[in-house]
Amino acid sequence: MAEDKFEQAVIDKLKSEGWEYLTDYSGVTVDRLYDHWRDILNANNCKRLEDTPLSDNEFKQVKLELTKNKTSYDAQLMLAGAGGVGTVPLNRDDGTQLELEIFYGDEVAGGHSRYEVVNQITFTDLAMSLSSKRRIGIMLLINGLPVAHIEEKDESLQNQWNAFEQFQKYDGDGMYTGLFSFVQVQFVLSQNSAHYFARPKNSDSYNRDFAFGWRNDAGKDVTPFLVEQKVFVSASESEGLPMAAIEAMQRNLPLVLSDIPQHKELADNKRSGILFFNDKTEFFENLEFITRDTYEVETSTIYNERFTQITMVDGYYAEYVQLLKEED
Repeated sequence: MAEDKFEQAVIDKLKSEGWEYLTDYSGVTVDRLYDHWRDILNANNCKRLEDTPLSDNEFKQVKLELTKNKTSYDAQLMLAGAGGVGTVPLNRDDGTQLELEIFYGDEVAGGHSRYEVVNQITFTDLAMSLSSKRRIGIMLLINGLPVAHIEEKDESLQNQWNAFEQFQKYDGDGMYTGLFSFVQVQFVLSQNSAHYFARPKNSDSYNRDFAFGWRNDAGKDVTPFLVEQKVFVSASESEGLPMAAIEAMQRNLPLVLSDIPQHKELADNKRSGILFFNDKTEFFENLEFITRDTYEVETSTIYNERFTQITMVDGYYAEYVQLLKEED
């Protein structure tokens, strides 16, 4: 899948998990994100501001406060604030002094907090860059503050590590200052792998050893092993909910499974990618068939339609409500 299509797939997945994609603030320059944050500040602090939005001079003062964030840790302290509410001081044009609320650490998926996604943001005035423009992939915003930066790459591990160096270059260019000093986590995503790391204190502190991916019980990164797999096989005689098979479906692997009721529940007559066997001969026949280049695999579609966290929770909730109705 091309990087632009994969980026759109990531955005679609975030939308399905409750994040709002901001079309009007994607494909724009950094200044537009400052405008968006200003609108959120005015909305969340309406009473404190006594219904008088921030003036240009006042917002300039707020932006100046952000320059105090020299590292991601400084920004984290500003976000934490007192009692879980991050604030910045403001002297209004009329001499009034107050604290503007910028972040609500105790709120999750509710209250004042907004969870938003933007992409293809262009930086045109990086202090230490030799390039006139830098365009980034995806940025996650909470209350208008960029807190996570995502770059997408293909399955080449070399290209994924190039993305790591790309983050380092961005940092050296002076990208993570001002509003973007709040970026706490950086992600390198491909269709079948993910690495993430806390943003280091400066561009000289980037270290691959602190980039985490899928790991086994011993803490070893198993991403290269998972990426190379071509098919998932299970010969179980009994299962509860076959989570390993469902995880393989998330990665769009073809499945060759023993013919038991729990495995049968994964199948979808409208989608291909899952074959069942009852004996050795049938197993090898299905394995050879399902790994052909011409065989279309749609297990990730089945996963997205039936086995995401939201879908499963909604399904269990519906069952619970039905049981309560039956008891009545």
